[in-house]
Amino acid sequence: MNEFDLLRMDPEMEGPGEALLLARSPVFKIRYTLDGDLEMGCTVGCIFCYYRWVPVSRPYFGTGRLRPMASPQEMTTFLLNSRLFDDNAILILGARGDASMYPDDLLKFLEIFPGPNLVLALHRPAADEHILTAFEDPRFRFGTTITPMGLEKGWTPVSQEAQVAGLAMLMEAGVDPDRVSVEVGPIIPETVPQAADLLRRLQEIGLRHVCIRGVSYGALGSDPEEAAGERQKLQRVGFLPGQIRQGDGTDGHRYYELKNVLPDGALDRLSEAAGGMRIHRRTYTLYRDVWGVRIAKNRANRVRIPSSPKMSPEEVQGILADYSLPGKVAVCDDHYFVELPPGDTATEDVAMVVGAQLDAAVIFNRYRRTAALRDVWFYYEQGLLDIGPYLGREMLKALAEAVGDPAADSARGSE
Repeated sequence: MNEFDLLRMDPEMEGPGEALLLARSPVFKIRYTLDGDLEMGCTVGCIFCYYRWVPVSRPYFGTGRLRPMASPQEMTTFLLNSRLFDDNAILILGARGDASMYPDDLLKFLEIFPGPNLVLALHRPAADEHILTAFEDPRFRFGTTITPMGLEKGWTPVSQEAQVAGLAMLMEAGVDPDRVSVEVGPIIPETVPQAADLLRRLQEIGLRHVCIRGVSYGALGSDPEEAAGERQKLQRVGFLPGQIRQGDGTDGHRYYELKNVLPDGALDRLSEAAGGMRIHRRTYTLYRDVWGVRIAKNRANRVRIPSSPKMSPEEVQGILADYSLPGKVAVCDDHYFVELPPGDTATEDVAMVVGAQLDAAVIFNRYRRTAALRDVWFYYEQGLLDIGPYLGREMLKALAEAVGDPAADSARGSE
């Protein structure tokens, strides 16, 4: 799919806007973190990687090709010029790729980025000397995923033994285990015993926290035949077992058939194996409880963590105005409810930032879970994301025309 093909879609439809940001922007979505990359793509080639399912990113996963997104200096400028980025935000590098693809640029970014923000590098291969050097920066956090039996089943070329050895190297070098995020998964019924053994080993080398992940699968914009082919391939290699039911864990997400689904009874067995390590089923508890980061208490326009609001409607309106969202605010028992005027719609990107600012749940009368094309234009026009230089003048003009904005002939952006 050509990126300009996205502009022919309904400008109000969820998804095409996020796909456009994924293809062009240094940061393409915001959930509990700002998901960014210096390069898009990964040569590792895990067969279950989400971004194999996305038409605009598929050419850069497991193919040996990478796509530059931003230099360390460009990423720094992008963040400092984006209103959705604040001192509380965690920046992920390796969100639609892997930070192991640009180890020197990772270190360069840490050197020049002036903000206080935590920088979480997602790094599938074993930790190495570059990662040990990165830990000299107190803002740095290391994230990796270990898949039980992944190498043996042909799901990933990355060796579990090498990954555990890399983590042991970090622990022996004196790295604080609270600065390490390890996800164990995806876990299917057949690999629960191996996952339990892995948890025991991680505790032995000194880790204190681990995230447990189930199976996820989705079409993410693929055409139906293509999606069916991917599903059949994963079924052939045993990644989509019959015991897991289609629709589990999706919480209404239109792009997922399965999302983070653990086998029945697995959590109890894994919790026992973890011993003194804390198991996290969602990464937000690690960010909040271990890294001390404020998080939104809303998710998918629902209250995820009930708590009593503490701000007045006027204070909330002031924060909404910071992100160019006018609205009438009602204070409810466990959240704020925002009634936006006709024509305005909140996205998950904005809702997560506002919720974190409020340290509360915020719910909107009109909402999109993933950005539409109209939302991307709004982000650009309001300076919420500094995407002008990355979309470019031709794309900006086409986007303005797609959303029916009269500014099409004078769209700002890079020459």
